[in-house]
Amino acid sequence: MVKQSIPRKFWYVIIPIIIFYFIKNFAEIVGMFINMLTNTLFGAFTDTDILSSDAFIQGTIGMLISSVACILLSVYILTPMWKEAKEQLPIQINKDKPLILAIGTIIIYCGIKFLTSYFLHVTYLSEHPTYLPVIEAFHNRSTLEMFVRAVIVAPIVEELLCRGVIQNRLMTFMKPRSAVLLQSIIFGIIHMNPIQALYAGLSGIIYGMLYVRFRKLWPCILAHAVFNSYLADWIIKMISYVVDEITLTHILIIGSIFFIIGAFILLKQPAAQAVDEAIEEELNDVYQLLSHAYH
Repeated sequence: MVKQSIPRKFWYVIIPIIIFYFIKNFAEIVGMFINMLTNTLFGAFTDTDILSSDAFIQGTIGMLISSVACILLSVYILTPMWKEAKEQLPIQINKDKPLILAIGTIIIYCGIKFLTSYFLHVTYLSEHPTYLPVIEAFHNRSTLEMFVRAVIVAPIVEELLCRGVIQNRLMTFMKPRSAVLLQSIIFGIIHMNPIQALYAGLSGIIYGMLYVRFRKLWPCILAHAVFNSYLADWIIKMISYVVDEITLTHILIIGSIFFIIGAFILLKQPAAQAVDEAIEEELNDVYQLLSHAYH
């Protein structure tokens, strides 16, 4: 661990968050500018024809350019910070199987999505006034916009920030468990909604644990994308063809089964090892082979 003063530790974590909001707002401004430009070139549209093909195309162009700008700026600015923090930590060697890791990640996060849905409904938090703007924003956007922003942009940018930069930086001067907990709190807060902050923070703990175990960012991005996607909804729709009525109990059972199977698959995958530990393990294996050959 690197010894740092408290003010330096504070800014070490806060600066990436400030940069994140700068990137996010700049990308939104770019999208607004593109929309204004397309409106000028092709004509502005009113509320009555907002669903027309021309209006949809104009809005989509601005949204796509804004999303691309957000991803490119995030990768360009945050990736060096992530790599710099990683270099201060012990080098890790991975022995997991990427395909199995991906399958386990998808399954466990379908389970987490089901369990989150169950929790929000059984506690009536899904009907809380502070959560209604989130639901309205979800329904007011097109399927394409929701997919691009929630399944592509948010997972890449937020995982690069929270697990890539912040968690790695925190692990340079605190234990991994403490780093996972603190970054999950930050992850919840940046959603700027109390209900979202609650389940995003809890989900952020799993993202953080996933990163600590495998020291790879792509499983976290994949998990985040699955959680934000319609995959769990499609699974429920398929089950509804077999079961007459899907109840909260069904959601709880399905979520628990998915979570247990996904956790089992992930725990069966070997965790990342420090180089010296990996070398020692390899030497022990060679020694055992030579011993068997000798006897």
